[in-house]
Amino acid sequence: MSVISLFGSEDGLYNEFAVKAFRIFLMLCPLTGFQTVIAVYLQAVGKPVMSALLSLARQIIFFVPAALLLPLTLGVEGVLWTGPVADGLAFLMSLALLLYERHHLKKSHAAQLAAQPQ
Repeated sequence: MSVISLFGSEDGLYNEFAVKAFRIFLMLCPLTGFQTVIAVYLQAVGKPVMSALLSLARQIIFFVPAALLLPLTLGVEGVLWTGPVADGLAFLMSLALLLYERHHLKKSHAAQLAAQPQ
């Protein structure tokens, strides 16, 4: 509640909405750490396009469309759900790119082993 008081008055309805807003909007925020680590990993292994795409995923690719579409169906609550939707989709994209890269890395490693003289 002390964080909420920084942003406005402390009447009951305001506090109720603020608590709901914090809980919904920040729900999947911890997943952004995974996205950041995977973006750095992809950059480190020489995949700058995939890394840049992932870096833009949460704030641009998923957040903007969600911010435009969710309020149309959910009203004000749609605005609150924009954050978790963008975080969740960016997490899934991160996971998909990591699994894709891992698959190609294993394939490349197997090809190198097969090419070595015995």
